[in-house]
Amino acid sequence: MATFLQTGGAISMSDINGVFGRGNSLSSYLGTTYYTAGGGPYSFPGGPISFNNFYGTGPSPNVTISLAQLQSASLQEFVGGYGYITLTFNTNGTWSCVGSISGTIASGNWASPTTTSVGNNYWIRWTRTASTLGGGSSTPSSGWLGLDAARTITVTNNGTSGGYVDSTYTLEISTNSGGSNIVASCTGTYLYVFNEF
Repeated sequence: MATFLQTGGAISMSDINGVFGRGNSLSSYLGTTYYTAGGGPYSFPGGPISFNNFYGTGPSPNVTISLAQLQSASLQEFVGGYGYITLTFNTNGTWSCVGSISGTIASGNWASPTTTSVGNNYWIRWTRTASTLGGGSSTPSSGWLGLDAARTITVTNNGTSGGYVDSTYTLEISTNSGGSNIVASCTGTYLYVFNEF
């Protein structure tokens, strides 16, 4: 579920930054979009703002974030020469795996419910933990990338006869650009492209 600030009691700048991740100055939150457990989107005032404005708010709607479908997933493409496989995370909360020959191999949601711009409130990072790249290439590890745009991992086989290219990734999603609030992760996501000829 999305993280929301408490609805009463003492609240600090550290609490606010821990949930929203926009820094330790109230001015950096002027006009920022927020949600409550009851709905949204709403916007903080563009003028004077106080700690009281933050009670019960969070950076995203009541959304479940999960990468469970990709935990130890084996995503494979068999080609007859050059070919590739991609794993794309879309800003609407969906993901898809597409092969150059097969088309869509698998798809699912990283956010539920999906909405047009749910990705505006999340960042993704992948770490390549293993690879065999003798006849091709794969996307290297990344820093934190905003999901306000589609983000894609690609494994490419350059057509070496009988060759294969594979890479294994750890995937993480955070509610802030520094990764201090990771809300979903998975390990062992395996992308494989085999040239059968």
